[in-house]
Amino acid sequence: MNIVPSTVRQGHRMRNLSHIITPLLKRQQNRVIRYIQLLWPHFLQECYKYTLGENRYAGRVLLIGSNFQGLNTHLMPSVLKHLEHLPTFVFDSKIFDKMETNLASAQSVFPAVILLSRIDEWWDYIDDCVQHSIVSTLEDIHAGLPVLTIASCTTDIPLRLHNFFYNNSTILIKIDDPNDAEREHFLAPLFFGDKCLSLHRVLENCKRSAKKAAKSEGETITKPNKENSEEIKIEEVHSLTNGKRKIEDHTMSNQALVKKIKLCENKFGSYQSKSYINTGEKNNLSVL
Repeated sequence: MNIVPSTVRQGHRMRNLSHIITPLLKRQQNRVIRYIQLLWPHFLQECYKYTLGENRYAGRVLLIGSNFQGLNTHLMPSVLKHLEHLPTFVFDSKIFDKMETNLASAQSVFPAVILLSRIDEWWDYIDDCVQHSIVSTLEDIHAGLPVLTIASCTTDIPLRLHNFFYNNSTILIKIDDPNDAEREHFLAPLFFGDKCLSLHRVLENCKRSAKKAAKSEGETITKPNKENSEEIKIEEVHSLTNGKRKIEDHTMSNQALVKKIKLCENKFGSYQSKSYINTGEKNNLSVL
């Protein structure tokens, strides 16, 4: 069992592709791992037994691409994740103060991975002495030593490293942009997925909310109408009842008036009056 010392672990630099970015970079990751598996399968076998001096174990991989293609942010960490059982020595702009320590360790620890991340971005910022030390360390790695050197750059590696990479058995891989199928697979969950933020789910939730709102408004409108109709019917009954009572009172008052008139006729006789009008017609009354 190969135990990696904690001083040479790069766990924070190793991670699998997230489920979100996998549709875009899975093909590129498989491509890099497939080349390593084809030429140097021993680097992917955790319990491989090396026989030094008899076989060729050293390997070199040059990845050319930009950060917009996810090379250094996603692809490189996923490749290192497949090699997490090997000690890794990283050279990049974040560890200028540890360059000499890593150079010394890389010459004595085997098997191992040497990672030159974004080498074209920081190479010109280190002095000539450190540049010469890095070049000498790489060129002194014997082909029979199990050391896998991986470098990444945007366009091309520095001129002083051409001899190490281009004049030896190096895998040069140019990272491609995602094709239409990969982009469609990446964007599909955004429009048709079951996640709460997908366009399909958002539209469905909006439709449901609109239906619930319309239903609740319909109920609130129907109930007052029913109550109002009941109130109207009750008021109509009251008004009809009051009207009937008024009519009855008016009828009763007319009958009483007729009785009084007859009583007067019996006592005083009848007389003719032009001022008394009953139902639009003049009545003749005679008085003695």
